[in-house]
Amino acid sequence: YSDNPIVDSVLRIKFGRAKARGIKVETSIRIPKQMQLDHGDIGVLYGNLVDNAVEACSKVPEGQRFVKIENKYQSGILLLVITNSKTGKKDNIRHGHGVQSVRKVVEKYNGTVSFTDKGDIFEVSAMLYGIEVKE
Repeated sequence: YSDNPIVDSVLRIKFGRAKARGIKVETSIRIPKQMQLDHGDIGVLYGNLVDNAVEACSKVPEGQRFVKIENKYQSGILLLVITNSKTGKKDNIRHGHGVQSVRKVVEKYNGTVSFTDKGDIFEVSAMLYGIEVKE
């Protein structure tokens, strides 16, 4: 999925579960192989957000389930956008313990995170600052 082995490891596990549930996975990931981002923070950020997306998709009829990840890095800024299908009703699953953990990671990197319910689609966007690339 990416050149980064830690991110790849997390996504491989999470996307395996998604595909087993009939969820179409789409990725556009352009991040460095080595970033100064704590491995635990990577697990919290990617793991919790993908888990939430997969959980929401599981309630959607088969054939309409998808998770899309857009992830890029530029000049010390890491942008992660996850979009997924969901039922049209309000989805409260996103306000649990995992979201609080994600918020703490984002704050640690002086970043921002937003959760947007668009009816049949849910989008989370996180931006982290001061992420250096390891040589």
